[in-house]
Amino acid sequence: MYDDNHQLVADTVNLEYVTGSRSERPTSFRYHWKDGNVHRIEKFDLDGKTVQRTEIDYDDNNNFRTWNLMRWATFSYSDIIPKGKNNKTKIGHGDFGAFTPNRVCNPCRTAYRYNSYGLPYFSRTEYGKRVIYTYERE
Repeated sequence: MYDDNHQLVADTVNLEYVTGSRSERPTSFRYHWKDGNVHRIEKFDLDGKTVQRTEIDYDDNNNFRTWNLMRWATFSYSDIIPKGKNNKTKIGHGDFGAFTPNRVCNPCRTAYRYNSYGLPYFSRTEYGKRVIYTYERE
């Protein structure tokens, strides 16, 4: 479901087809937007109870990514964050269900270094991932 600004605000998926999960049950997500970024994601079980809450902080620089959906730290559907206006600097997870994933970090932080065009040329996470960004001129 999308709001009047064409921002994703709710989604229900069968995780079996997305992640190979054996749950075969639909899972619902609610996305809370603020200043052009998703600042909170809530995941619900079949009874509508919150099983996971993700809080996201951003910097003030324009998002350099061009794709619409972004992943963070793992490859599960519940870690996909719709592209926002700025770059993510901190993501924290609260898990309330019986299943609590083993996370590399919580919260996960990323620091960026920017060039004169306002684009990142380097990023580093607190768990050791380092990325060097390069760009082509058009």
